[in-house]
Amino acid sequence: MLKEDYKFLQWKENDRAVATFKNLDEIERHSSLIKEAVARWVEVT
Repeated sequence: MLKEDYKFLQWKENDRAVATFKNLDEIERHSSLIKEAVARWVEVT
């Protein structure tokens, strides 16, 4: 389930989340997880 797999997502609704990062470096380090999360979300919707 997406809620448990991606700690950077803060769920606002059942189908809506916000990804929060402290800086660009953190985004770059997690880029593969971000892409994976988006792909999984698209797959389940």
